[in-house]
Amino acid sequence: MIKIDGLNRRYKTNADRLRVIDKISDMRDGDSFFHYKNKFYIQNGADQIDDEKMRKLFVDYKMMNKVIEMFTSFCPDLEPTVTKGRNSSAKTELINKALSSIKWKNVNSQIYDMLESKGDVFYYIYFDEQYESKKKGKKKGQVIPRIRQLDARNMQYIILDDANNPKAYIYKHRIYDEVVNYRTGLVEKRNERDEILIFEKGECHRITDVKDENGELVLDKDGNIVTRRKTIYNDESFKDLIPIIHIPSKKSQDEKFSVIPAEDYVDLCLVIDQIHSDIRAVNRQMGFPRTVLLDCKFVDGDGRIGGIRTAETNKTNEDYDKTNQGQIIDLQLKNGLESTFSELANAVDNLYDIVGITNPTLMNRVSSSDSSKMYNQVNMRMEQKIEGYIDNIIEGFKPFFRILLLANGLYNEKDDHEYSFAKPQSIIKNSAYDDLLIKQLELNTGYKTLYDLLKEKGYTDSEIDNHFDKINEEIRNGKNDISVNKKPVSNQIETNKGGIEE
Repeated sequence: MIKIDGLNRRYKTNADRLRVIDKISDMRDGDSFFHYKNKFYIQNGADQIDDEKMRKLFVDYKMMNKVIEMFTSFCPDLEPTVTKGRNSSAKTELINKALSSIKWKNVNSQIYDMLESKGDVFYYIYFDEQYESKKKGKKKGQVIPRIRQLDARNMQYIILDDANNPKAYIYKHRIYDEVVNYRTGLVEKRNERDEILIFEKGECHRITDVKDENGELVLDKDGNIVTRRKTIYNDESFKDLIPIIHIPSKKSQDEKFSVIPAEDYVDLCLVIDQIHSDIRAVNRQMGFPRTVLLDCKFVDGDGRIGGIRTAETNKTNEDYDKTNQGQIIDLQLKNGLESTFSELANAVDNLYDIVGITNPTLMNRVSSSDSSKMYNQVNMRMEQKIEGYIDNIIEGFKPFFRILLLANGLYNEKDDHEYSFAKPQSIIKNSAYDDLLIKQLELNTGYKTLYDLLKEKGYTDSEIDNHFDKINEEIRNGKNDISVNKKPVSNQIETNKGGIEE
C-alpha cells in the first residue's frame, strides 16, 4: 500500500488504525457477529437475511483470542542483564526491586498480547511523591520509577524529527471523577472531560478542558474551549529523555505506528466462524431423522419402538394414477460432510501459519518423529517472530533502566550504557523441566558456573555467598566431603611453585 500521512504502509489515517483495533477487540470478546454478517451477507449495502434467524445458527469459537493467547504462551519471560562494574550488587538489588514493583512478569505477558492485537505498546515513566521527598532530603533510600500503560488506541500521533526519531507523542483520552453515592452504593461518573498528554524531551504537558459548576464547557470570547495546562518536567539527571516506553511490533524506521499483526487473522477467523455455523446448521436441521409424508397421512399405529404405523393416500378418486401413491420419506444426514471438514482443517492450518504457530496437520506429522532438529525446523517462523518482539522490548525498556539507575546515583556510562533485558538462550519458552536440563548441561560442560547462573537469576554477591554457605553446611552435615567455591574458578587464578598459571 502507498504510505500516506506517515502512519505506516497499511493505514491511511489514524481512524483506519482505530477501526482495525476495534474489530480485533470485538472478535476477541466474542462479539464478531456484525463483522461476520458484513463480510458474507451484506451486498451493496442491503441486508439479505433476517438477523435473528442468522444469530440462532451463528457460532463464534473466539478463534482470534485463542490463537493470540496460544502464540503468547510460547513467548519467554525476560530477565535483566547481569550487572557489571562498580556497585554491581547494589544495581542488581535495585533492578530486582524495580521489576517486582512494576509486576514485571504480568507486564511482560501483557506486552506480547498487545503487540499482537494493537501493534504498539506505550508506557509513561513517572515518579511518585517518594521521589520528590528524596530530592528535598526528606526521605532516604531507593526510589523506583513507575510505569503507566497508555492505551494504544488513544495515542493520536507521533511526531518524528529529521532522523526519524520520535520527538513528541500526543495522547488523548476521556477522564472523569468517580464519586460514591452513599445512599445507593453506586459509583457515579462526574465531570467528564478530555485530557491531552503531550510527551516531549524532558517534559510532559497535561491539557484538560475547563468546565463550570453545571458541568458545561467554559468558552472564551471567541467561542473556543478554555483549557488548563500543566507541565511536568523530568529531573535534571535525565532531562534529555522522553519519558515514554514505545515498543513496536513491526515497522520501518520512517513509520510512526506499527502494523497490527492480528489484522491478518481477521478474515480467516470469520471464514472459520462461517464453517462452524454451517456445520451447526446442517446438524440441527439434518442431524436427526425427520419423517416426511408425501400425498398421504397416518391412519393407524402409535409410533412405539418396534411398532407399526399405517399410512393411506389422500387421493380417493378412482381415476387417480396408482403410480403416484403416497410415500413416507426419512430425511437425515447421509454423509460425513467430509468436504466441509476438509475446508475447516485448511482454514485452521492457514490461520496457524499466519500467526506463526505450527499448524495441527503439520504437528500431527512431526509428532511421530523423535528428532529435536525436526521440531526446531517447524518452529523456525515462530522463533523469528518472537525474537523480533524480544528485540523491540529490550530496546524499548532502555530508557526505563537508565532513568532507574540515574535517579539512584548508580548509573555509569561505561558499564550501563544501553542496559536492558537479556535475550534468552531459548527464544521459544521452555518448561521448567527443560530449563533445569539446560542449566545442568551448562554446569556439566563447564560453560557456566553455579555463580554465573545465580548472577543471571538476579542474586547479589551477598545472597550468593549466603547460598553457598547453606550448601556447604548441608554437605558437612551429610556424608559428602566436598565444598562449593563462592567465586567462579576464573576469578581464583593462582600461581603454583613451577610458575604455571592454572
